Amino acid sequence: MMGCGLFNVKTPEELALVRLGVKKEEITDYQQMIFDRGHFAEFCARPIVEKLVGKRFANVTGYITDPRVSKGISASLDGMDMSGEVLFEHKIWNEKLAETIQKGKIEPGYYWQLEQQMLVSGAKEVVFVTSDAFVVAEGDSPENYPFYSDALINDEGYTYYTAATRLVMMVYKPVRGRAKKLIEGWAAYEAMIPQLLIDNPDWAQVATRFLSLDDRIIALQEELKNLKSQQEPVKDLIVSVTKKLDSNLLIGSGIE
Repeated sequence: MMGCGLFNVKTPEELALVRLGVKKEEITDYQQMIFDRGHFAEFCARPIVEKLVGKRFANVTGYITDPRVSKGISASLDGMDMSGEVLFEHKIWNEKLAETIQKGKIEPGYYWQLEQQMLVSGAKEVVFVTSDAFVVAEGDSPENYPFYSDALINDEGYTYYTAATRLVMMVYKPVRGRAKKLIEGWAAYEAMIPQLLIDNPDWAQVATRFLSLDDRIIALQEELKNLKSQQEPVKDLIVSVTKKLDSNLLIGSGIE
C-alpha cells in the first residue's frame, strides 16, 4: 500500500485489484513452503526471545478505526507482552536483513509494518528479530547452540527445547511523523479504489465471460500438473524396461 513491498512487489493499484478480487493471485507450492517455514521459525524463536528479554509474548490480532479510513486499520502481531507496551516481530533468517538490523537501519518494507503494528496496538516498541530457530532434536542438548529456550512442554506432555544458530535483534521505536504518513497512505489508497471500479452492465457481462474462461484455464493447469505427476512413475518404468532389453536407445510406439 505504501509502494515499497519487499517480496512479490505490487503498486498500490495492483494491490487494490487483488484485494477487490478482480485480479487473481496464486500462491505457489514453493511460496507456501516459505510461509510455513517462516511460521515455524517464529514459533521456535518466540520462547528464545522471551528468555533473552525477560517477557512473555502472545499472538494478537488488532483492529482500530480512524475517521480518515473507512475500513479501519488492522495488524497481526507475532507477539505482545502482558503490559501491551512491547511487541515481538520475527522474520526467518536473512543475511541482508540481519546486517540492517545490526546497523539499526531497516528498510521501509519492514518499518511500515512495525509502525502499523504499534499504531494499532498502542505499543511503545517492537523487538524485531531474524533467526533460523528450530526444535532441538531428541537426544541433542540445547546448550550445543548459542541461543536456546527454557524447557517447554508440548501438547502430549513431553519436554522439548527450541534453539537457533543465528539470531539478531533490535528494538524498533516509532519514528515521529510515520504514523501520520501511514494513515494518509491508507486514506489515499481508499480514495483510489472507486476509480478502479466500473459499474456498467456491458463491462460486467464481458468481465464475467473472461473470468469464467480464466477459471477454466486455472482448472486445466491444475489438471495438467496432476497428469504430469502421474506421468513421472511411468517414465521410470520406461527406463527400467529399456534396461531390461539391454539397450541405451529404443524407438517405438511413438516414444524415443
